[in-house]
Amino acid sequence: KQYGEMLALLDRPQHLGSASLADEMLQTVAALRAQDISIATAWRDRRACQNELAGLVGKPPGTPLLQLLAFLPVTYRPLVTALAQENEHLRLRVQQRAGLNQRQLGRALEFLQRSMKALVPACTETCSMPESVPVAD
Repeated sequence: KQYGEMLALLDRPQHLGSASLADEMLQTVAALRAQDISIATAWRDRRACQNELAGLVGKPPGTPLLQLLAFLPVTYRPLVTALAQENEHLRLRVQQRAGLNQRQLGRALEFLQRSMKALVPACTETCSMPESVPVAD
């Protein structure tokens, strides 16, 4: 659920006017930060449940979920497996989309930097911007 919500936030359309685009971006960043906290909380809770299950079946904390499946009732195994696969699929999609968004923002910032230099060629250090923006691969 948490990854799906993060993906929806990352996929938000950016078709607003330039005046409201900055506000929308700030709101999106705040929403992404809040969702990131929700994801971290969900992972912590999942890890705690998984460690509790491991303890109940005599395995050490941190035992991978796939190794614990054999201790679940047969009817639960496909459901837990499907849920774990869906979470991993969504996690990968979030990672890909976040990387794409970062690259797009990096290109937009580079364009803005070039435009600022062209508009104000005599600009001194008071209006300087970083020469390059780190971009994810």
